[in-house]
Amino acid sequence: PAAVRGPEWRNKEMIMKTMIKSCLMAVAVLFAATTTAFAGKPEIYVNKKWDYAADGYDVTSYFDGEPIKGDPQFSADVANATYIFANQENLDKFLANQEKYRPAYGGHCAYALAQRNILVKGDPLVWHVKDDRLFLNLNKKVQKKFIDDVDGMISRGDAKWPEILEK
Repeated sequence: PAAVRGPEWRNKEMIMKTMIKSCLMAVAVLFAATTTAFAGKPEIYVNKKWDYAADGYDVTSYFDGEPIKGDPQFSADVANATYIFANQENLDKFLANQEKYRPAYGGHCAYALAQRNILVKGDPLVWHVKDDRLFLNLNKKVQKKFIDDVDGMISRGDAKWPEILEK
């Protein structure tokens, strides 16, 4: 004999369909929120080998003419990155004027951003200070190209930053 399905079965079927639709909607919302949260690139380049911005160099030391390694006991966390400094004085300088001392473009190669519209790791030993801003580049060859047209490179880089993080 065929099974007879009465009104209570239809009610259960409707409840089940509603539950499935609700679960699917929740999964879709969760997926959209997760992909949006991870869509952008990190603002500051951090080498995972050292876990420090600027590969652990004291970013204030560039303005004194020579980069020196920092000491983890003098540190500051900024925008999900840790900067370390050679001493308390340099840490205090950084905290008083982070915008001056933080490498332009988050420590990414200034030439690659300006000329190629891509984010590439900047080498903290290939640097240039211009108008109280610190710029890192990938290597010496790229740095020469950057310096040859430094004002144009900075203008183009500034126009692309930070929107490139969203790509």
